[in-house]
Amino acid sequence: MLFESAVSTTLRSPLWIVAGLIVGSIIFVLAERAAQQRRTIADLRLPDALIMGAAQAIALLPGISRSGITISTGLFRDLRREDATRFSFLLATPVILGAGLKTLLDARKAEALFAQPDIVIAGFAVSFLSGLAAVAFLIRFLRGHSLNWFVGYRLVLAALVLLAVALGWPI
Repeated sequence: MLFESAVSTTLRSPLWIVAGLIVGSIIFVLAERAAQQRRTIADLRLPDALIMGAAQAIALLPGISRSGITISTGLFRDLRREDATRFSFLLATPVILGAGLKTLLDARKAEALFAQPDIVIAGFAVSFLSGLAAVAFLIRFLRGHSLNWFVGYRLVLAALVLLAVALGWPI
């Protein structure tokens, strides 16, 4: 909330997004190289949680993946990839709830939301179920695959954004 203005304006430029995509990709690669994957989620201690929680805040920067940065931090903390992924999604819960609460507290948005509660309920249900499916898929995927699978598409996206900027396309 402290940096909402800067994050939603200045840092939303295409070049900041490109920088975040590239830096995030480098972090993925370094985390995979450093990963010992000796520890499980049961081995987490308060310092691990605090460090991973602080890393989550870095995702305020555009192009930085919230789950990617927290999973990478877990790998740097020697967590197994699957456990780092589980904990990353557990960490998302307060952030998602907080964002939803902030939206509800914004009188202008809340009024529009409550005008059609059936649409809100349907949207919530679909979002919740698709979110669960995505989390389940990602946990299964990351059991046997590294974060490096995501580096390629992130770098391609960074290149496409740069190309769009160079060609003067609106982004």
